[in-house]
Amino acid sequence: MATRRTCRAERKNLYQGVVVQAPETAAPAGQRAAPPAPRGPGARSRLSLGHVVTLLAGLLAMLLVFSVLRERDATWRVAVAAAEIRAGTAVARGSFRLVDVRVPDDVRGRLIDTGSLGRLRGWVATRTILPGELVSRGDLRPPAAPSALRAMSIPVEAAHAVGGSLAAGDRVDVVQVDEDGQARYVVSGAQVLAVNRPESGVIGAAAGASSITVAVDARQALRLAAAIRSQRFEIVRSTGAEAAGAGAAAAASGADAGQGAAAGQDTQESGSGP
Repeated sequence: MATRRTCRAERKNLYQGVVVQAPETAAPAGQRAAPPAPRGPGARSRLSLGHVVTLLAGLLAMLLVFSVLRERDATWRVAVAAAEIRAGTAVARGSFRLVDVRVPDDVRGRLIDTGSLGRLRGWVATRTILPGELVSRGDLRPPAAPSALRAMSIPVEAAHAVGGSLAAGDRVDVVQVDEDGQARYVVSGAQVLAVNRPESGVIGAAAGASSITVAVDARQALRLAAAIRSQRFEIVRSTGAEAAGAGAAAAASGADAGQGAAAGQDTQESGSGP
């Protein structure tokens, strides 16, 4: 009976527009509260493209600054004069010592580094270099001739120089002819360092414009100067041939003497005839 009365009262209140809310009751012990509803996709925080670009730009800037600082701190090992090097002096490995310096790239390209020292042996200083002074490539020049020899030019026409077919690297002999017709070797086996040809490409095509440069020692230079002064000499290519020394010259002189004696004997025989 009580239950029917309660149901009737609820229907009566509903018909009259009154809503009766049941009191809240706590969840029984041992039961967990329901988890909150998940957020929608739009509410989730994400890393935008602008953030990524900003991070990359900052990283690149940091790498650039690090590279510049590292380049500024980089040192290069170059050569300086170990002692005073006077102009005209041939240098050796002991003429230099190595130091670490910080210089721009354009300056470093003109200095002498470790790899270049081995190729500069025997080169000649073009100026006086003080101790501890940086040595540039323009401060040294190659020697005039290899093996500490001298370089000397010989003015010659093509007709007296193997038809003008000489080239650098050939070996030549210089034969001088005296006023009495006697010939002798002035220089034997001299290396040709350069050939100066006129524009036509033939030695002797222009007067005074043809010459060859050979490597000689001090004595050969004096004998060669006398031969050039006399203007009676011949250039002989001796590339690959045995060197002609004083013995060959003596043999030639002896042969000439024998020929002269034979000619004199023939003359006497012809003069004593009927």
